[in-house]
Amino acid sequence: MGIIYHIFCTVTGKAYVGQTWGSLERHWSDNGVRVKASRDRGGRAFVCLENNITYQTQHEAARSLGLAQGNIRHVLRGEYNTTGGYHFVYLKEDK
Repeated sequence: MGIIYHIFCTVTGKAYVGQTWGSLERHWSDNGVRVKASRDRGGRAFVCLENNITYQTQHEAARSLGLAQGNIRHVLRGEYNTTGGYHFVYLKEDK
C-alpha cells in the first residue's frame, strides 16, 4: 500500500498528506454511502433555480456553491428566501 506523501483531491478540494491508499479509498467510497444514508433518512433531491442543477444532498450543494449547508436547509424549509443569491426548491416525488 505505501504512504502517499501529498495528493490533492479535486472533488473535495482537500490535500491528503501521509495517508495510505486504503484510507483514501475508504473516504472516497464513503461519499457514495453518505448519499444513500441521506436517502434512507428521508432526504430529498432539490434543484437550484439559478443554475438548474439538481443536488442529492445539502452538503453537495453547499460545497459546490461555496455556501453554508445550514442556510441551504433554511431556504428549503421556507425560513429564508435565498442564500448567496440562490433559490432552492425540492423536486416533486412521484408516489
